[in-house]
Amino acid sequence: MKVFLKLVLVILIFISTQASYAETLSLKLDEVISLALKENPELKFERLKSEVGEAGIIISKAYPNPSLTTNSNLADNTYEILGVSQPLEFGYKKHFRVQVAKNELSLVNNAINQKNWDVRKRVIQLFTNLYISQKKLEAYQKMINNNEKLKNIAIKREKAGDITIIDVNQASVEYLKLQNLIDLEKAQMLKVQKSLNYNLNLPIDTEIIAQELNILDTFNDNYLNQGLIETAKSNSFELKEILLEKDLSSSKLKLAKANRIPSLTLSTGVAYAKENNRVSVFIGAGLEIPLFYRQKGEIEKEKANINIQEYKKLSLQKKINADITSKVLELKQLTSILLRNKKDIIPLQQDIIEKTRIRYQIGRDPLIISLQAQQEYLKFILDNLETIEKYQQKIVELEYLVGKPVF
Repeated sequence: MKVFLKLVLVILIFISTQASYAETLSLKLDEVISLALKENPELKFERLKSEVGEAGIIISKAYPNPSLTTNSNLADNTYEILGVSQPLEFGYKKHFRVQVAKNELSLVNNAINQKNWDVRKRVIQLFTNLYISQKKLEAYQKMINNNEKLKNIAIKREKAGDITIIDVNQASVEYLKLQNLIDLEKAQMLKVQKSLNYNLNLPIDTEIIAQELNILDTFNDNYLNQGLIETAKSNSFELKEILLEKDLSSSKLKLAKANRIPSLTLSTGVAYAKENNRVSVFIGAGLEIPLFYRQKGEIEKEKANINIQEYKKLSLQKKINADITSKVLELKQLTSILLRNKKDIIPLQQDIIEKTRIRYQIGRDPLIISLQAQQEYLKFILDNLETIEKYQQKIVELEYLVGKPVF
């Protein structure tokens, strides 16, 4: 029994020691993005697809293989033939096949770039959620500290006979409510933390402390509109995909036209006649006659695809321009709100909490006034954090449209 207890103790010590090794990282948003683009497991898998595209180019560069033929007269065994034939392509078919393969690889690389932005978007949202959870916990803890002060004041005043025990109980109930909010937020933060760790390819129990998010101090919406619209023309992966699809269709169209030119098959070999023991050399040629099938279907299909991609490009450009203008306006409004909250409203709310507590301490106001001030402050802080989340979301959406970091 003693040996068993010692074994259990050793195991518990080992587990607690391992738990203490959980790493804590304090990271900025830029550091999280860089780490995700380097280590995200989904991106590592996605990048392997480019190797498939590279292989496609190698395949497209290959020449047709020669064919070896042999024949003999099995009836009377009078002669034997051994020959080789080689197809020869005309009309730059190989060149256009290589171009098609390169266009397909470009589309794969653009899809990988889009995946980069998908992962970037996801980790920014996770980092923002983690930051907001941390700020919520800070706000809850600050209110608990204020509530403790109110409760201590209530206890002293109740002992002095100024008030009844009801005030003490009210302060205790408020404390328990805040504790419930803390427990719920910790559970939510743990969920976000684990998801962020997966996307960064970190050990699942790594603790990340999100550093402060940057909020713009100034905002030139006219400059942003023009600058982002111009940037989107050359960087938007959605626009790039359409242009690359158009290039691919153009290459396929050229290949289809080239395929109308028939390939020439040259043959040569030797024939051995056993009757007179004579060896002769023969040369032949074969040419397909494009009488019925002349690639018309492929040609018309790729012409239609080119027209479709051109229409999609013009339509998407208009949509991107409208979306950028709209999101820049929303971002400007959110920036103004956040700056006003930080400079003016939050300090006033904090001052109200302090002064209502002092007035309750000297008996000028009832406890309910202080509790209401505390609740109003907490509600405002949560609303402000929600605005920060919207602000970050608009930046992410803008960057996703443009295909380039905005700020």
